[in-house]
Amino acid sequence: MSARAWQPICDSMPPTVRPVFLDLSPSPRPEPSMRDFVAALADTFAMRGLENAMTVGLGIGALVLQGLAAERPATTRSMVQIGTAPKLGVEASWTAAARHSSGISTRYRDWIEAYADEQGGSGTAELENWFAAIAQTDLRMSTAALRLPMLCLAGRDDRVTPPDLVREMADSVPGAQFAIVPRSGHATPLDAPAETARLIRDFIDATGHDLGDHGDPT
Repeated sequence: MSARAWQPICDSMPPTVRPVFLDLSPSPRPEPSMRDFVAALADTFAMRGLENAMTVGLGIGALVLQGLAAERPATTRSMVQIGTAPKLGVEASWTAAARHSSGISTRYRDWIEAYADEQGGSGTAELENWFAAIAQTDLRMSTAALRLPMLCLAGRDDRVTPPDLVREMADSVPGAQFAIVPRSGHATPLDAPAETARLIRDFIDATGHDLGDHGDPT
């Protein structure tokens, strides 16, 4: 989601946390793969001098962050994964979705179009590229090999990534935490910002990822 959508969550974080917003980059090339999105995000981390970060992502963005943690481990200290999994459904369903993206809800289409306007691109084209990349993506082995603190959140009423799918990811990573966010669908930061923020704050307290007396976080 865009920085605007995350703002209520960030506003409720402790003052010892410095949020850095990174929007999912537009497709780096025609018919991109998930590796392309991961490489683009890794380049952004490098350009901004970010490393050892606690990353927070939703859906496709969270999936990209899984790839980043596996391929560039120095970037990631801990993770909050919302409404996602290492493998999302079957290839055929996402391939069909890429061809018929007009079937998504009006609410999320409005957000995608707004995001695309900010990026100077086409929301429909970007959505189709993301769906096509997801169709080819299976990160189950690399995500299960991660050894870092992870919080996995699922909206109770999420039909895109049902709670059981998110729970499977949490169960595959040693020590990962799982929580269901009530009164929420897929986009928990929009549907239940207060509860989402509380869970993230508790995770920060548990993992010690804040400024403390150690200067700026990265």
